[in-house]
Amino acid sequence: VFLLANFGLLAINAWEMIIRLWPLLLIAIGLDIAVGHRSTLWSFAGLLILIALLAGTLWLYGLRQQGGFLSTPKQINQPLEGATRAKVEVQLPLGSIRFGSLSQGKDLLQGTVQLGRNEQFHVDYSVENGVGMYLLRSSGSMLFDLPTRNDDHWQWDLKCNATIPLDLNISLGAGISYLDLHDLAVNTFEVDMGVGETTVALRKGIEYQGKIDGAIGQTLILIPRGMAVRINTGLTHVQVPEDFQRLDDVYTSPGYDGASARVNIEVSQAIGIIRIRYVEK
Repeated sequence: VFLLANFGLLAINAWEMIIRLWPLLLIAIGLDIAVGHRSTLWSFAGLLILIALLAGTLWLYGLRQQGGFLSTPKQINQPLEGATRAKVEVQLPLGSIRFGSLSQGKDLLQGTVQLGRNEQFHVDYSVENGVGMYLLRSSGSMLFDLPTRNDDHWQWDLKCNATIPLDLNISLGAGISYLDLHDLAVNTFEVDMGVGETTVALRKGIEYQGKIDGAIGQTLILIPRGMAVRINTGLTHVQVPEDFQRLDDVYTSPGYDGASARVNIEVSQAIGIIRIRYVEK
């Protein structure tokens, strides 16, 4: 599965597929105990059964692509209601999130969410002392709703007000998250990912803190050239630009010590890879 996904031959995201198809692992163990050691013929029969089960799952995925498991997209529109700063939290068990900025308007957040057939979303919002507390969460997702990185119908496409200070928290059990912080007045951000891919495009010219937690998967951090950033990564395999300096598990960009606006990010990931890349923007 990993090889097929890496070569672009499999539309389903490999991390999501593995976490969603865990019942097949139990079936494989059961088949191995029941027939795996009897003879080559029985082992071959067990393999055919597993292939048939996997093919059936992919067929279910094809049905979902045609709209069989998806509801119509839901629009989200949350006015500021007097908030001058905000704390935004998004909780999604499975799926894909794309988070960006609103170019204009008086709303705190706008967006579109695509839900599974049995899935619902819930919104809680309150304003206290000028701080807007916004929580968007999902419940009731289906086992075989398999989002992909190219499936725009699945995306939770959310955009937040770019003019007010923001504390952002994204929690995703399994899937793909993309945070575009280029235009957001972010104070802090946190991404909590169980299994999947996380991409964060950083903003240059302001000072803020970030934290990225992941169990299994890959993390991509996009850094504008000339930005002062320090990243603490732990023990995970890390790929960084050649001009970054390393001290133990801490990587710093050129000119960090003398910069007036510095960004500090802590990345914790048990299994996988962390990539840090320059972008021109």
